[in-house]
Amino acid sequence: KISLKPASARNLVEGAVAYAKQFGFAPHRDYQKGKRVFGGISVDDFDQTFEYGQDGKPFFIQGPYETPQRVDQIIASLTRNCGEDNFHYLLEISE
Repeated sequence: KISLKPASARNLVEGAVAYAKQFGFAPHRDYQKGKRVFGGISVDDFDQTFEYGQDGKPFFIQGPYETPQRVDQIIASLTRNCGEDNFHYLLEISE
């Protein structure tokens, strides 16, 4: 269980979006609607800092609904934006 103040939660989400953008990834198409849940909460009032990625590098973990084609797109984007071997990933192995 993680307990966050509302300002820290907003900072976590918006920081993740900014982190992903620098590697060529846009937020989900519903992000603008979804972030309304934060209302007037200011990110200036947060009291926690967050570290994204792993060991200072982006870290992609394949989700259960990502197709092989989508995985290839993500790996290609990370390679293009970070360079080979400058990111981590964990992929599903199929039989």
